[in-house]
Amino acid sequence: VAVLSELIPPNATLEVLESGFGFVEGPVWHPDGCLLFSDIPGNAIHRWDAEDGLSVYRRPSGMANGLAFDAQTRLLACEHVRSVITRTEPDGAVEAVASHFGGKELNSPNDLAVAVDGTVWFTDPHPAGRTADWGVEREAELDFCGVFSADADTGDVVYSRQADARRIPASLVKMMTLY
Repeated sequence: VAVLSELIPPNATLEVLESGFGFVEGPVWHPDGCLLFSDIPGNAIHRWDAEDGLSVYRRPSGMANGLAFDAQTRLLACEHVRSVITRTEPDGAVEAVASHFGGKELNSPNDLAVAVDGTVWFTDPHPAGRTADWGVEREAELDFCGVFSADADTGDVVYSRQADARRIPASLVKMMTLY
């Protein structure tokens, strides 16, 4: 395991590339070298690369938070507005991959990781995305939060682990696989 000082020299000069965002989350590198990230209150997913700088990848984003790519480099996003995991197809079409568990809407998916077999693992913590600041104000349907997995092809959601009330799951450690 590399430590930060092995990746970034201690005397490195850091540079602000862009600013003016409301709350940035979900950074993920695309294999073509660009960086995608979410601005939740800005309701946008942005794209940045060294040659072209900043552009909007998708707006509205459903107030997306966590982002990840699958093996076909399709973007998956945790969207607070509809409490779903979506997948953006190469033609730009956005479809829900996971939205419900046990017939009830997910709370507010927050972060995700895609396993080598295509399974989408995600956290569904407190329903912050069900507030006007982070999504759309509405009552939560699930009375617990936890870690779930979803079959990206069928949308079947499997409950993995309920969170301890003191330790709400928000982030997943992401493993990088080169495709």
